Amino acid sequence: MWYKILLDVISKPFHAFTSLKEKYEEDEFYKYPWLLLLLIYTVIMVPFSFSLIPTMKQYAPAYAHYIVEHKGLNIDESFILRKLIQQISISPALTPVNIILGFLLAALLLYIYLYFFNYKLKYKQLLTIVSLSYITQVIGHAISILFHHLTQFKFITSFADFNKSMLGLQFLFDSHKNPQLSTFLSLNNFFAIWYLVLLIVGISIVSKKKIDKTTLIVIIPWLIFCGVVAILSK
Repeated sequence: MWYKILLDVISKPFHAFTSLKEKYEEDEFYKYPWLLLLLIYTVIMVPFSFSLIPTMKQYAPAYAHYIVEHKGLNIDESFILRKLIQQISISPALTPVNIILGFLLAALLLYIYLYFFNYKLKYKQLLTIVSLSYITQVIGHAISILFHHLTQFKFITSFADFNKSMLGLQFLFDSHKNPQLSTFLSLNNFFAIWYLVLLIVGISIVSKKKIDKTTLIVIIPWLIFCGVVAILSK
């Protein structure tokens, strides 16, 4: 059953993706599990996202002031603040849209990229692998927000820190003194690493390629991407 594979992805990923490959041609459902997964992920993530709104609004005025002062915008600060508050209020409701667009884009980029390395994978297969692996982000989202509530948001010191809120080693460093390092570590938080591991396992098993080869192919561009984003961060 579909839920058995989802649970196995968490605890027994090799078994889960092997089962997925065996059933792929037998059951049409396994070509489109992301539709049901989208509903499950949304039900879990949306309430946690809404719980962040009061705290995010507390940091909104300072961030609006920062935008006007440092971006050199000739716009009334109150206008920026209203737009920011509006964005904060509606963003949790857009979670399903963001998830589905993320699935489609990630699968497309992987499909194009892996083609150059002779990985004979269909787009639908990659979409399945991406959507199943995303369970790590859902778990990370819930645990991280719960952690911040329990610690009374002591690791959140500015509005920008909400973009680095997933649990990771970045909390060991001052994000204002070491913005590049903080950004790099936040991109490689515990759940992002788990997600990459599942992607690598899934791609290797479904494509019948060696896992060490897939690891290099996936990890190298990811680290380059993280490095560029970190360098450009302030």
